Amino acid sequence: MTKTFDFSLSTQKMKASKIRELMKYAAIPDIISFAGGNPDPLNFPFNDVKSIISEWNQRTVINAMQYGPTQGYTPLMQKLKERMSSVKKINLKNNDIIITTGGQQGIFLFSKIFVDPDDIIIVEEPSFIGAMAAFLSNGAKLKGVPLENDGVDVEYLERMIIKLKKEGKKVKYFYTISNFQNPAGTTTSV
Repeated sequence: MTKTFDFSLSTQKMKASKIRELMKYAAIPDIISFAGGNPDPLNFPFNDVKSIISEWNQRTVINAMQYGPTQGYTPLMQKLKERMSSVKKINLKNNDIIITTGGQQGIFLFSKIFVDPDDIIIVEEPSFIGAMAAFLSNGAKLKGVPLENDGVDVEYLERMIIKLKKEGKKVKYFYTISNFQNPAGTTTSV
């Protein structure tokens, strides 16, 4: 007898991750892959890190190797709050800051919090595959705007927004990467 599972509706929308597919190739020796955003390991500051760690006591090393609080490393959060207060004049309470493991996690959290099914999000074409995956995982409808040598085609973007508005649709967000755009590498002009 075959056992079946009653999977959720969201699992029926799941697709293979294009990022995972790209990262398979990045793991092949002798390949320098720019597709997955992997830096060359020869550029890692191994000796600097080794030197810093050698000065730590055992407790600090253990803490560095262990899972930490989900909202981020507490001493770093405190320093960031102090900086926001002194430099930016923004006072934060205890839970007003989250440290992510990178941009991808930040985009995913943003999408989870602010994107509803059928929301329209305009993205650059091409755009960061990880951001598009995050938006799509929450049911967004993506509309692409072509890139020019100095960033998004602003006139095309304006025409698209006007057209969508005439159709009774509302654009919820425009996702853009203004400098060193991924994957095109463009930087938006003034």
